[in-house]
Amino acid sequence: METQIISQEEYKGRNLEREIDGAVVYDGDGDGTSAVAIWLMQNPGRYVAFTNQQKGERELVKGVFKTIPAEYLQRKKCGVFDISAEQNLQGLENLVQTASEVDFIDHHTQINVPNGIRNYAKPDSREISTAYLAYEAVKDRLDEKQKGKAIYLAILGLANDGKESAAKKLFANQVEEEKMNKLVYFGKVLNYAANLGNTLNFSEVLKGLVENDNILNYLENSQVAEVAKEMEASLAGLKTKITKQTAKGVEVYSFPYGTEKERVLATAAYSNYLNEKAAQSSSGTYIGLIKIPEGKTRVAIRGPNALTLAGKLAQEYGAKHAGRETAAGFDTERQVKEGELIEKLGGI
Repeated sequence: METQIISQEEYKGRNLEREIDGAVVYDGDGDGTSAVAIWLMQNPGRYVAFTNQQKGERELVKGVFKTIPAEYLQRKKCGVFDISAEQNLQGLENLVQTASEVDFIDHHTQINVPNGIRNYAKPDSREISTAYLAYEAVKDRLDEKQKGKAIYLAILGLANDGKESAAKKLFANQVEEEKMNKLVYFGKVLNYAANLGNTLNFSEVLKGLVENDNILNYLENSQVAEVAKEMEASLAGLKTKITKQTAKGVEVYSFPYGTEKERVLATAAYSNYLNEKAAQSSSGTYIGLIKIPEGKTRVAIRGPNALTLAGKLAQEYGAKHAGRETAAGFDTERQVKEGELIEKLGGI
């Protein structure tokens, strides 16, 4: 059976209720999108794709029921990828009561998902990616050609989430260095696009990843390549403005901006910038200060003890931290200067 991806907009505009095999719900970035493409290798069919139109959108699963009548989800198969179970708990409970099968694949810290859902999360999965979990779930049922494509997709997902070193460790013997580097690069491009918001339509990206066996050829000759050019120009300009101070062996970077466009570029680029720093040294700790709307500051941390450090600093600012062991952070209610943060680092 050939797989076909139908966007929410396409579905709403056509009478397709009786023609679909189910729905896929996923975080619109390189990891979530790659995870879906891998899962579809073993679950072919016609699926309506639900993804966040802007980064951080919550309760994605509820969107399924706003678009597809519940009676048409009966005897259908659904997959949910790279999104918070906690934020989507009610939607997941409704889905498991309606659809015939529900697969849930995610690498974040999770609460218990409703009974009846196949949950592929693992205790140590925060340090990998959802796409890699999807690969692990289906790899033994793939032929050699499919497995090669799934590996490329898993690398994209790992790189999107800043797991470049994990990608190379897991697949160095299966992917030649030049292709590995290209996949890692495009994983970063997809992460950049996701952070920007509407730069890429990730329903279209999913279609591209599903329909093309040559993943690199698709990435190099699609809208993704145009976004890559934009990212390079943005990063080049941003890097000339970044300032740095060091305290207790921790490097603190400030990402300044003036115009609204520069603000968008700074908030989109900091993650890749810090991930690149962390990839150069497995023992270093790097902090980014990024101004965000309403006079707030985002404090992003990369390093071997990022989650612990984020917790201690967040307490100093009365904030709530989140993340995983090597990549964490928090948002403050006010602007934070480098000197102030360094002073607080000295007291920890």
